[in-house]
Amino acid sequence: PVGEGIAISLRDITAWRNAGDKLRQSEERLRLAMKAAHMGAWKWEMDSDQHLLSEEMSSLFGMGPGAGPRNSEELFKAVYPADREALARALAQDRAAGTPGHLEFRVIWPDGTIHWLDAHSNVIRDATGTPTFGVGVAMDITQRKQTEIALERAHRALRTLSAGNAELVRAKSESDLLHAVCRIIVEKGGYCTASVAYPKDDPDKTLVSMAWAG
Repeated sequence: PVGEGIAISLRDITAWRNAGDKLRQSEERLRLAMKAAHMGAWKWEMDSDQHLLSEEMSSLFGMGPGAGPRNSEELFKAVYPADREALARALAQDRAAGTPGHLEFRVIWPDGTIHWLDAHSNVIRDATGTPTFGVGVAMDITQRKQTEIALERAHRALRTLSAGNAELVRAKSESDLLHAVCRIIVEKGGYCTASVAYPKDDPDKTLVSMAWAG
């Protein structure tokens, strides 16, 4: 009120509203793109050790929206046991050095299946330069990993077969061939051990070791 009247102040907020609409549209497009790419985003509050997950990130752990690990203890429980040490080192490095990180690791879904994640992280510092938040994105690369593993197995099988054929030509005796094949299965095939045993012609079919490696 001003005297017997009313003073009215107007401000044009068209640009602000348009910017807000564009931001919401951009966020929605980003969400849809991340969902289509099987990607999710996360934030780690270092002081409280709280993990904030996007809806897409929850799905990467095989869970519904709003679910998923909310602290480091829950995160490690969801991670495949053999990969927990590497993840612990990565988190410690994020906290200590505050440098961008990258790690591939496996997680175990509630249904027992194992899935591969490819995670990229970065750190946000406060005014004093102290790392306070970890942020990042992760992608489900299970299909890619399965393809890589199948391809590597095929390559190993071909290398083993090729080397075995070469030994078949060079071997001067059956014993030489059997020992060479066992060695090739270990060295080229990637197996821990290989052996050949023949059964004796007795009631117990006793096995006699003829060659071994590894």
